[in-house]
Amino acid sequence: MTSIIIADHHPMTRKGISCLLKKHTEYSIIDKVNNGEEMFKSLRKQLPDILIMEIDMPQVNGITVLRTIKAEFPNLKVLIYSCHPEEIYALRSIKSGASAYVSKTASTKLFTKALKKLPKVVSI
Repeated sequence: MTSIIIADHHPMTRKGISCLLKKHTEYSIIDKVNNGEEMFKSLRKQLPDILIMEIDMPQVNGITVLRTIKAEFPNLKVLIYSCHPEEIYALRSIKSGASAYVSKTASTKLFTKALKKLPKVVSI
């Protein structure tokens, strides 16, 4: 089972992603957080396979924090799920360590497709 932490400061977004992923038995949501401080506490407590993160949360700058996340948790897959325009943030996010960038205007089908395409972490 793939473990996930959802980091977004909008309660409806956290709840919506949770409801969507409950339909997919291969995913387990282990935490939902609403700011950068909570996100790092949660990541250090129980490292998930995937972090679904809004790029613009209280207490963090998404692009900068991606570099910090990848330095501290190099195998963590980060899916940026954001309302900010793809043409501005998608490439910057990927270059900073994100595994994927999905706009909040995307369909649920596209969101789950992107999630399934994230590379699997293999333990040796």
